[in-house]
Amino acid sequence: MSSGLTTMKRLETSRLEEYAAEITLYRWLAARLPHWFPDAESATDEYKQVIEAAKRKIK
Repeated sequence: MSSGLTTMKRLETSRLEEYAAEITLYRWLAARLPHWFPDAESATDEYKQVIEAAKRKIK
C-alpha cells in the first residue's frame, strides 16, 4: 500500500473517501487476521496521508 502524497493530491475527494474506507477495512482485517493482512502499520501510515490529502482538497 504505497502511493505517496503526490498521487494522493491528484485523486478526487470522493475517491479519497473511498480509499480511506478501503484502508479502514484492511486495518480492521489486519487486527483480526494478522497473518493474512500483515501490513497494518503501512496501512495506518497510508491512512494518515489520505486524511491529510482530503483535508487539503476540502480547504
